[in-house]
Amino acid sequence: MKFFKSAETFFTKNSLGFVFIISATATLGSLFFSEILGFLPCKLCWIQRIFMYPIAILSGVALYRKDINVKYYILPLAIIGSLFSIYHYFTQLFPAETGSIFCAIGEASCQTAYTFAYGYITIPMMALTAFILIIVFSLISKK
Repeated sequence: MKFFKSAETFFTKNSLGFVFIISATATLGSLFFSEILGFLPCKLCWIQRIFMYPIAILSGVALYRKDINVKYYILPLAIIGSLFSIYHYFTQLFPAETGSIFCAIGEASCQTAYTFAYGYITIPMMALTAFILIIVFSLISKK
């Protein structure tokens, strides 16, 4: 029982640091996929980036200033970003049934899954995982 109390204290105390690490990794990862590997980001990818990139900046500044109240700015960004990730993930899993209102002909396709590891991990699933972890760490942060 003491271990769980120690783990809870550790994660609660360092939650903002975890938010920064997760969002910075997601930001750098998206740039790696597009700029190094040459994966063309579709419109849904860009929308998810629009919600992830500010989280990295806000959490970095808040970590430096020790401002835990930043969670009130981070949570809406992460929640909205996760909704776009869910939509994008299902667009890739079921392309014929769902289609996408965001992607136009001649642009990068939102239905292209550049990665498909373990039978379910695509780039939108990676983004969704990051957004969910950011939401959880924001919610458990010290008041």
